[in-house]
This record gives sequence, structure tokens and C-alpha cells, in this order.
Amino acid sequence: MKTKLFFKVISLSITFIFTVTTIAWSAPSVYTINVPEEEGKVIQRYKGEGDKVIVHVQDAHVNSEAQFNLAKIICSLIPQLSDEANPFVGIEGAIGEYDLKILREYPID
Repeated sequence: MKTKLFFKVISLSITFIFTVTTIAWSAPSVYTINVPEEEGKVIQRYKGEGDKVIVHVQDAHVNSEAQFNLAKIICSLIPQLSDEANPFVGIEGAIGEYDLKILREYPID
């Protein structure tokens, strides 16, 4: 009787440990993401309820050093966040002059 109980406890313990470690290692955590210190710093982290990871990087738009550091940060984050060859990276910004006339003339109702 004691032997059966012992094996049941061991089996449940092993099942629990494997389940927890599988869940813990299945997706990157916002707490394991690292940014090289010479390129930037993490100001805030937030873990939502889902398993998706979103990284919001802010930089100084007109500072070329900041732009190069942003590129380095993105390159260092990709292997931490994805095993995919081409993960989605969304970047806002533009290069050169942009004619805002069409936006200024858009009717606001």
C-alpha cells in the first residue's frame, strides 16, 4: 500500500515538474529579454495575459547615433524573441521630405 502511494506521489510530482518547465520555456518572457547596455536601456516591462511579446523601443528621431543603436537593439532582440528566419518587425518613420498637403486638406467632420 505504501509503495503504491509512493509511486503515485512521485509520478504526480514528475508530471507537475515537466508541465511547469514546458510552460515556462515555451515562449520568451519579458523578464528574460536583454538589451546591450551600450545601446540602450529597458525602462519598463509588463507581462500581459497572452503569450505574445511586444517590444516598444523609443529613440531620438534626429539623432543618427540613436538610430544606429536602435538597429543594433533590433538585431540583438530578434534571436531572443524568435526562431523564425524572418520575424515581424514594425518600424515607424520616414526618410527625406514628406508632403503633408493631402493630410492638411483632408476634411474633418
